[in-house]
Amino acid sequence: DTADSPLATIHDSIKVVSYFAMDLGTNKVNTEFSDEEIDGIDSFSIENIYRLNYFGYCRFNYMNNIESCDTFSSGLDLASVLVRDAGVRLSMISKQGNPSDIGNSLVSAYHALLEHIGTRNETAYNALILKYTGETLPYLVSISIAASTICLIVMVVLTCAEYIYVIKLNNMVLSQELAVADLGSGFIIHLAATFVQGTICLGLLLMLYFRPW
Repeated sequence: DTADSPLATIHDSIKVVSYFAMDLGTNKVNTEFSDEEIDGIDSFSIENIYRLNYFGYCRFNYMNNIESCDTFSSGLDLASVLVRDAGVRLSMISKQGNPSDIGNSLVSAYHALLEHIGTRNETAYNALILKYTGETLPYLVSISIAASTICLIVMVVLTCAEYIYVIKLNNMVLSQELAVADLGSGFIIHLAATFVQGTICLGLLLMLYFRPW
């Protein structure tokens, strides 16, 4: 085998996926891409660094110092990310269709191929597991964000209610010259827990909206 064999195999695989996309009707352009256009794809070049996240990915080319980020529901599935990026680059090279549509079309075809051969091939089966994991984790993270936000709201309400109750109780007992009520260490712990919960929510939201990956 030559050093170019892995890259040639990858390009052949992209050809198969693109043809399969046309057969499935997922190719929004519905046209064949030439060998020259497919060979021009640089998604698999060692010059690229991919930063993956639950909700997308960024591609950084350190040779030209260009970075591009895309929202993608299977951001942790590296194989799907590479196929999608190859579709985006193929659309840009051929000047056909919307890059995002072509990328998603190739991913749909790739997933359909995995579903077809996944139980008969160990590599495809492992890729299928990675696909499902990559699709499930974003939902779990979203649920985690929602649950953390609800917990934060409940803790803030309880903390405020406790504070207001003690203040009103003090106002009442002072007017009757009774002992003064104190918030105590429990309130401080509750306040600290609320702060920690707020920090967790903020971190999750930063990951979701500002995409620091």
